[in-house]
Amino acid sequence: MSEAVEGQRISLLWALICMVASLAVAMLLNETVFQGHGKAIFFGIFVTSFIAKTFQKSLAQSSVIAFLIGVVAFHVLLVFILPDDGGYPGGLLFPAGIADIGICYYLFGLVVKR
Repeated sequence: MSEAVEGQRISLLWALICMVASLAVAMLLNETVFQGHGKAIFFGIFVTSFIAKTFQKSLAQSSVIAFLIGVVAFHVLLVFILPDDGGYPGGLLFPAGIADIGICYYLFGLVVKR
């Protein structure tokens, strides 16, 4: 990759707005299409949008787009793999989300080095 990948700081206000928007979409999809999977939907939307916002300045690079497509595919797969919402406590998603974001940043670093 010849161009430098530039990250972007995320403000608290943006994170809160993203959280509320992710929650609204998750509630809508939980009530219509994916009943019983609202927690996984929220988790996937929030983490994916958080990662996409971070690398927004580098979206012109094909490797960044490919990486984000992989992140989206993984989180869509999680919706089908995770059990129904009653199978695990929602508070479990906070440390899982932090770990997921950390893993995505680490994997992105590996993609950039290649």
